[in-house]
Amino acid sequence: MARVGVVIPTYNRPEFLEQAIKSVFAQSRLPDELIILDDNTESVENEKIVCKYSQEFPFVRYIKNEVRLGVVDNYRKAFKVSSAEYLKILSDDDILHPDALSVAEKILDENPDCTVVGSPRIMIDGRLRFLKLLSFRTFGKLEGKMLIRESLERAGNLLGEFSSIVFRKDEADIDCFEFNGFNIRANADWYLWMWLASRGKVFYYDKPLVLFRYTEFNDQADLKVFLAGIQEKFFFITDRDFHKHLGVEFPEQLQVKAVGRLLPEIEKLRKDIESFPSFSELKESCQNLKHSFFSWLDKLPELTDFNYHPSVSVIIVTFNSENIIAGCLSSLVSELRKEDEIIIVDNNSEDKTVEVVKKFASNSPVSIKVLKMNENEGYSRAINRGAEVSKGDVLIFLNPDTLVTSGMVDRLVSALYEEDGIGAVGPLSVNVSYTQHISMFAPIFEYFFSGKDFLDCRETISRFLGLLFRNKTFDTKLLIGMCIAVNRDVFKMVGGLDENLFLGMDDFEFSWRLRESGYKLKIVPSVFVYHFGHLSFKTLPEKEGKSYQVQAVKQLWEKLIDYYGFGNVPTIDTLWGLDRKRFPVNFPQKKYNFMFRFSGIKKSREWYLNGAKLLKERPEIAVVVVSYFSSEDISHLLVSLKNSSYSLKVFIVDNSDSDEEFEKLFNVAVEIFGVENVKRCRPGEEENGTVVLIRNKNTGFAGGVNTGVRAAVRLGIPYVWILNPDTAVVRDTAFELLKTSVYTGVPVVTCEIRSMADPAKVQYNGYRVDLNGLMDRAFYVKEVSHLSGSNIFCRTDVFEKVGFMREDYFLYFEDDEFLNRLKAHGIRPVYTPYTFILHKGGSTTGGFLKAPSSMYYFIRNFLYYGKQVEGLPFNTLFHQLFEFYRRFSYSKDMLRSIIEAVRDYGLGITGKKEFPFSVSFEKDDVDIEALASLSLDFQIEELRRFLLNKPRKKDKFLELLRLVEIKRSAYDRA
Repeated sequence: MARVGVVIPTYNRPEFLEQAIKSVFAQSRLPDELIILDDNTESVENEKIVCKYSQEFPFVRYIKNEVRLGVVDNYRKAFKVSSAEYLKILSDDDILHPDALSVAEKILDENPDCTVVGSPRIMIDGRLRFLKLLSFRTFGKLEGKMLIRESLERAGNLLGEFSSIVFRKDEADIDCFEFNGFNIRANADWYLWMWLASRGKVFYYDKPLVLFRYTEFNDQADLKVFLAGIQEKFFFITDRDFHKHLGVEFPEQLQVKAVGRLLPEIEKLRKDIESFPSFSELKESCQNLKHSFFSWLDKLPELTDFNYHPSVSVIIVTFNSENIIAGCLSSLVSELRKEDEIIIVDNNSEDKTVEVVKKFASNSPVSIKVLKMNENEGYSRAINRGAEVSKGDVLIFLNPDTLVTSGMVDRLVSALYEEDGIGAVGPLSVNVSYTQHISMFAPIFEYFFSGKDFLDCRETISRFLGLLFRNKTFDTKLLIGMCIAVNRDVFKMVGGLDENLFLGMDDFEFSWRLRESGYKLKIVPSVFVYHFGHLSFKTLPEKEGKSYQVQAVKQLWEKLIDYYGFGNVPTIDTLWGLDRKRFPVNFPQKKYNFMFRFSGIKKSREWYLNGAKLLKERPEIAVVVVSYFSSEDISHLLVSLKNSSYSLKVFIVDNSDSDEEFEKLFNVAVEIFGVENVKRCRPGEEENGTVVLIRNKNTGFAGGVNTGVRAAVRLGIPYVWILNPDTAVVRDTAFELLKTSVYTGVPVVTCEIRSMADPAKVQYNGYRVDLNGLMDRAFYVKEVSHLSGSNIFCRTDVFEKVGFMREDYFLYFEDDEFLNRLKAHGIRPVYTPYTFILHKGGSTTGGFLKAPSSMYYFIRNFLYYGKQVEGLPFNTLFHQLFEFYRRFSYSKDMLRSIIEAVRDYGLGITGKKEFPFSVSFEKDDVDIEALASLSLDFQIEELRRFLLNKPRKKDKFLELLRLVEIKRSAYDRA
């Protein structure tokens, strides 16, 4: 009978060590030896624990190191001290299932071809609570080398930690902490079982046999070890000698895909290093990882099995390109065959471009034709002239400020003929907008490469992409003009490029026209072309270049209007699949403000005539302002409303619950509008007057808005304008918002918000809010992705259709939730940049996230909104929440607000919260353990008590998050 042994290396976790030892003594098959290797030379705590059991269990050996060896050497020692034939190395914080040893012994006895036994393992926390089950999908006897390959492909340790396996000790004749001078720490367990698997088969048992403990303090959570783990994984995946050592083939194409799977870990590492300056010493290790990545890229092979047959004509339009054209041609000629051709169409360059091309052509193995234009006829016309004189079956339009890479022509042409109906294809690049940027397909380069790296390493990038995306293409609605391949017959059928577009927007128009003609557009991610970026534009005077661009946009907009009709042009994201935030082209004239179709309404000339008639009638607009002790701020708003070019009715809903504050508001309104124009009332009472001050109980922002809107509805007012009290409007804002709503047919609109302190600073641009300021690059009417409650213009019938704002939110995220409901009812609010309001920001709550009350409502409703509306998983929400916790760790009051918000979310508490909240830190005279076992609510409450007293206890806060997740998951299922 084989001897079975367990070795436990330990250092300084005596409370966990005792649990691990007890799990060994609880085995249905006791080991023949249990060895504890104590690396703590300064403490006797571990020894005391072992001595408690050594007399009862004579197979126990305790070895205390004379000098501290460290984790790696202590584990190395574990392999040497055991005389067992079947060995388990058990981490001092893990726990064995009672049958772990008997099951493994039986399997190894009955399967002499198996070298290692593994099983699923249960991840637990420091207090023995279930976190998750970790399991490989296949059970039984597995081919060892097959498992090694799959593990490398998935870039992950499939069998798990040392504690999760039992192995034949005589087969473990390696040092799993080193290979050919490369040190291994974080993944030594992975290396060990891969070596064992290379010597035989692996048996994977179908039930968990070990509890694997995970805490934020263990090795896996240490950032240095995490970085080492990534380096080791990269080594395992890419080192050919390592693969040979394991007896497996792991070709470069599989390596590329596996390296791509490391991206989430690399991204986490990058964020952690950026977030914590104390980790700056790791930057050298990161540079080593980057160096390893570059070295591996350099060794990737070329793909040589592409073999296209159609002839190719590459058409390059030049203008003052003498400094760049030779480089472009040098990179290109080796990619073409003798029967292919290059056509240079020079747009009357003023430099030596033509001379440079002719000199290059004299020694070129590929035919180069030069077509010299007598004047600059623009890009589109030049391309068409080149196409007219070309002979190739495939036309490739290439910018002169590009450098092509190996395989470019082969792969583009192959993709063009991949299936019927493909009109054009294009590569990946840098210095391009939108979907063809390399970061969209291989973001790993964003983390390792700077700008010049892309230029210097373009060939290695090409090899990586060729292996990663071999024979793959992706649908797109837009191909960027720096490099497009198109079938000659297709190009001729659709009429070539639009010659009305002198410079710019030709690729947008051509892509649109190809798709309207029934052709598909494809991105070929296996192709990389380096693009310097708009060097042709830079040869023009700045004013002239901008003029051409503006004119091109106008020409394209006019063409789209002729095709679809004014007001019926599909939006930019529909036409070209673009993120509108990134669309860089400004509208040249306000004439085009309302050309797009934002609603389901088909617009005609009659539509706009009726809209103009309605605007002339000047329908009534009610401004709704919710005030909470805002008498010091509201005067700016009231003055601006009085000075508006549009006559407005104003409802001020006072949520302060204060007689004194109500009187202050009244006096401010009277001072500005006159006593005869200001009325006071309670909700539902007589509400006529230019300014109506409504005495409301504090129902939060949403409740106050609803009170004001209901007052407007009762008076038959068709439009409401919701504004914060710390805002001010410009003279024509009301009319511009009304006009936007009327002409787009969208009943909910908003506009730009600027800082009151610095009006040049934009706080809201239709996509997000940032009180510190942001850019509004998309300067045109567009759909919003975020709606700010400080400025919403709305038809009142919308509330009848979608319902009022949710009052249980009380403060924050009620506008986001309202936007979601609007979209669910087919209403997609739009934003106009052609007017704005001014905003102070956060005055009613002491400033955004600057007061405990602000923090409380933000965190609580962030959780409700994120889970109920966005459907985000708890781990995503809690990861973001923990970032808030760390960011505000300097303030106990802010941490207490976060803690209280988490607890209230867990218990389903909504609505108003009394501030300051308090809690007794006295323990109730009850049986804590008994209650805790019965009541999850009780455990949450106990943690809340503890944290409100000691809010910086991070481990307790994480425990609170875990309990709240369990509570809310049960609530959601119910």
